[in-house]
Amino acid sequence: MWIIVAFDLPTHTKEERRRYTLYRKDLLSNGFTMMQYSLYTKCVPTMKSAKAMANKIGPLTPPGGESRIFYITDKQFGEMKTFFGAIRQKKEHEPPKYEQLMLF
Repeated sequence: MWIIVAFDLPTHTKEERRRYTLYRKDLLSNGFTMMQYSLYTKCVPTMKSAKAMANKIGPLTPPGGESRIFYITDKQFGEMKTFFGAIRQKKEHEPPKYEQLMLF
């Protein structure tokens, strides 16, 4: 089983950013890996252990934040497809970027 935690936490004040950092560290210390910003995953052996982990992590959600925890099987996780967008094209109004500093 895979347990996936998706969260949206406020980061407007210094205290909110501190709580965000602590929540992220709690996820990492409990064996989660960042898949994308605000999306963390962990492989667990059974649904029972996935639910136990959710009950442990869920209450750690900081005030004003929101966490969603869901489960998928290893087979479903393996069927995931990843897509990457095209490389961003330079816009006409963007100044050129130089490899080194040019002095005149």
